Amino acid sequence: MIIYLVALALIVAGASTGLFTLLQGRVIQGRLRLYDAKGYWVVSMLTLTFLVTSLAYFWGVSRFAPSLEGGLELEAVVGMLTTVFGCIAGLGVGLVRFSKVKLAAGAANADGLK
Repeated sequence: MIIYLVALALIVAGASTGLFTLLQGRVIQGRLRLYDAKGYWVVSMLTLTFLVTSLAYFWGVSRFAPSLEGGLELEAVVGMLTTVFGCIAGLGVGLVRFSKVKLAAGAANADGLK
């Protein structure tokens, strides 16, 4: 169970870090406005939440013995909650870190606001 949860946490952390690094690099280069990057970040984290939670469910159901009652396995539910909480934390951390991004030279209005 611990390996299952650690693997899910590593998947969420790795994917979140990769997505943030990609968006941050585009903002720093001036290819993407900061305002748009924050929106893309929210959408990408929602998509990541859906995908990794689905993985946690199917991996949890197939890894642990199914119950005769036909309900959800406790391990699968704990895995799904781990991924959801990890993605929510990643969303918050990413939005806070976007406020500290240094913009490219000449991109004074890169936040999209006039």
